[in-house]
Amino acid sequence: MNIQFSTITHKSIQFISLFDVNMKILVVDDSRTARSLIRTILAPMENYEVDEAPDGEIALKKLNYDAGYKIILLDYKMPNMNGLQTLYEIRKIKAYRNTPVIIITSDGGKDIVIKFIQSGANDYIVKPIIADILIEKIEKCFESHE
Repeated sequence: MNIQFSTITHKSIQFISLFDVNMKILVVDDSRTARSLIRTILAPMENYEVDEAPDGEIALKKLNYDAGYKIILLDYKMPNMNGLQTLYEIRKIKAYRNTPVIIITSDGGKDIVIKFIQSGANDYIVKPIIADILIEKIEKCFESHE
């Protein structure tokens, strides 16, 4: 997996840490490496909790059990249930109808991005994951949901 890592800005860390003292993020990706990378990117930020799910089915179980996630980072290509199918199911859960969902995909084609946005995704990131872009997308989602 080709991963790029850049410096996280102090402004980004400040924004996220001040936004919500109990921010919970669910990272849904079948790649343990991608989940670990996202956890590493978010590690400098205070007052957050990152939870992980290796596929859509497990993610839905977690979401149905816990209504406290503030943002969901969702991979597109996963076994059992792909990201688009998972997104449809997430939007059926009352507590998550308006929760920001950012799609993470290695397929940055226009058609798939349009499909996700029309299905309720708030934004997307094309792999390789770059720290500053991930933080920027999270900030953008929170600013639009204040």
